[in-house]
Amino acid sequence: MELVSSEGALLYASTQTWLSEQCSKYNLEKKFIEAIITVESGWNTFAVRFEVGNVDYVDIPRFAKMNKITNQTEMQLQKFSFGLGQILGSTSRGCGYSGSLINLCLPKINIRWMAYYLYWLRKTKRCTSLMDLASAYNAGHPKIGDDGKYRNQEYVDKVMSAYSVPK
Repeated sequence: MELVSSEGALLYASTQTWLSEQCSKYNLEKKFIEAIITVESGWNTFAVRFEVGNVDYVDIPRFAKMNKITNQTEMQLQKFSFGLGQILGSTSRGCGYSGSLINLCLPKINIRWMAYYLYWLRKTKRCTSLMDLASAYNAGHPKIGDDGKYRNQEYVDKVMSAYSVPK
């Protein structure tokens, strides 16, 4: 199964400098972020997904006013994941992103907030391994069940598999 389209391959090539800068800034492995992007969007910068389930909304009135949209629109947008890293609107707000959530489809903006979120997870959720960090990126924190496996083990396995594939 091909995870990356031909457009994705071109995007991959065009984002390498920016990706390297963000990885250096937040002390992250570039190959790990590339693996998450491969799993999350297949390098489709315009990937958008509605996330079913509970969303921890972040300051809807303030961000709606700032972006000149209705509170209802801001609330709905916070329920979507955007762009290369499929970062959730509410997650990006919680990390400090104040721009239009639609702009998270722009590769530089998406990679910047994705890198910051991974940095934040590593520091605050005690992610001591890349597997912990992959689990946390997908679920908010590394969720390990009674059986010793991550509750989102399938996702973790996909990321680690993409991480181990040579570029």
